[in-house]
Amino acid sequence: MSIGLRQNSVVEKLSFNYCQIDAKGVKYIQEIMANINCKLRSLKLQGNPLGNEGAYEILRAVSICGEKLEKFNIGDIGMNLLNYKVQIGNSDEEKIAKEILHILQSNTNIAKYNFKNNFIPDEVAKLMIDLVRENKNIFIIDLPDCITHELKELHAEAMKKRKPKKKKKKKAKKPKKK
Repeated sequence: MSIGLRQNSVVEKLSFNYCQIDAKGVKYIQEIMANINCKLRSLKLQGNPLGNEGAYEILRAVSICGEKLEKFNIGDIGMNLLNYKVQIGNSDEEKIAKEILHILQSNTNIAKYNFKNNFIPDEVAKLMIDLVRENKNIFIIDLPDCITHELKELHAEAMKKRKPKKKKKKKAKKPKKK
C-alpha cells in the first residue's frame, strides 16, 4: 500500500486513526511524505501505539517534509514525555519535545494540531503555548488533559479569537444562452 501511496501525487488526506500502526509502520508514512510530489494536507494517526520512538519519527517527517500539511493529529499515540529534563541533553523525551517545538515555530501551514491523550509535562506545554501565541496561523491546538489548570487557562487565552480564514468557493460558470 505504501508504494502506491508514495507514487500518488493526488492524495491530500490520510486518516490512519486506530489502525494499530506502531513505530515500525511509521517508516512507510515517512516514505509517502518524502515523495517530491506529495500534496498531503491532512495526516491523522490518532490512537496508534507509536510510543516515543514512533512519535519522534513522525515528527521528524513532518518537520522535514510536512510543509503542505494543514492538519496534524497525533492524539493518543502513547507519547510520554514525563521524564523530560532539559539538563539531560539528548534523551528521547528531549528530542521529541524539540521536534514538537520546532514544528510549532517553523511550520506556518499547519493550522490544526491534536496532542490529546499523550503525556506532555507542563514545562513543554508552556513552551508550546508560547509558540502558539507567536504563530498566528495556528487556529486549533488540542493539548493533553494532564496539564495544570493554570496552563489550561493560558492555552484558552492564547486560542481566543482565532478563526481560520474561510476559503472562497469558486462560482460555477453559467452556460451562455444562445
